[in-house]
Amino acid sequence: MNKIKILHVIGTLKVGGAETVAMNYFRFINRNIFNCDYLVYGDEIGEYEEEVYKLGGNVIRIPKPSDNYNEFQINCQNIFKKGGYDIVHSHTLLNNGLVMKAAKKAGVKARICHSHNIKNRPKENLITFLYAQYMKILIRKNSTDFLACAREAGIYLFGRKKFESNGIVIKNGIETSKFLYDSNIRGKTRENLSVENKFVVGNIGRLVDQKNQKYLLEIFQMVLKEIPDSILLIVGDGALRGCLEEKSKSLGIGSAVRFLGSRDDIKDLLQAMDVFVFPSLFEGLGIVLVEAQTSGLKCIVSNTIPREAGISNLIEFVDLNQRKEYWANLIISKKNEMERSNMEGIISKSGYDIKSVVKKLERIYIDSLGINMGDVS
Repeated sequence: MNKIKILHVIGTLKVGGAETVAMNYFRFINRNIFNCDYLVYGDEIGEYEEEVYKLGGNVIRIPKPSDNYNEFQINCQNIFKKGGYDIVHSHTLLNNGLVMKAAKKAGVKARICHSHNIKNRPKENLITFLYAQYMKILIRKNSTDFLACAREAGIYLFGRKKFESNGIVIKNGIETSKFLYDSNIRGKTRENLSVENKFVVGNIGRLVDQKNQKYLLEIFQMVLKEIPDSILLIVGDGALRGCLEEKSKSLGIGSAVRFLGSRDDIKDLLQAMDVFVFPSLFEGLGIVLVEAQTSGLKCIVSNTIPREAGISNLIEFVDLNQRKEYWANLIISKKNEMERSNMEGIISKSGYDIKSVVKKLERIYIDSLGINMGDVS
């Protein structure tokens, strides 16, 4: 039989949490049976796009939904129909409503909606609240399958009743072997970054309000007073980069903060860090936390993050209402606790290894299409 055609609607293929998850699916899926294309918004080229083509897929571009919501839905519908997709797997949170509606109109048999977050934005006004409610109605009405990276993310997008009766948690799987601690990689990466004798605090994520890096800078200012040879690595890009750079200068810590931008060597950067700090206002899960723990890195994170992220004793949850001094002292305390362990067994046992995750996803795809597994294996 012909390969099963999957279209992942992801918005962008830049390095990021949901983007990495969606890319991992193609890397590890059985490509003798399935093929993946990706639908992205706008003209910006993402770091993962070249790999999509190498794996045999295609990247399709359309304007952002916010440019014209009606045109966006029509564009999606035309692409789904013309491409002859068996499965549309959409990862774009509230915009999933428009995608699922278009997929149903185009006659796509398996319409899979995937929630990767527990909120859409830090604050909602009446208009954004009503938009969210309408999108959730469209999602429930037009999707055939309801997936989420964690239970809380599923309840947010699909509602408690729908998710607990029909939803499935698909863990944010990673390629475990790539992230395991390696002292040689650590030494080489620290040398390349010129931080060999520094206490390295790390943060990875888009530079947006949700990730709360402004608060992190204020915390780090206190850390730097106690440990003058500290360095803060902020990895990622986004709309707030200029603002964050200015804030670091105004706090007098500019020379100790490195903005590394969007990187494709996350696995190496995690090795170079001594403690990972993640004070996000909200997260669906935070795949980078799985990666950080896999590398044996101590993690200090906000208590807004789902407890499913705590897959080892390396992670500590802290209330965002705690004083900044509390966060700073906790970070400082890790300076003498930097021994790293091999986490392979713990990660595999917790179900976050990508190979087992993709096997589960393949089963979901086959079941959603109503195909007998024996007919495709």
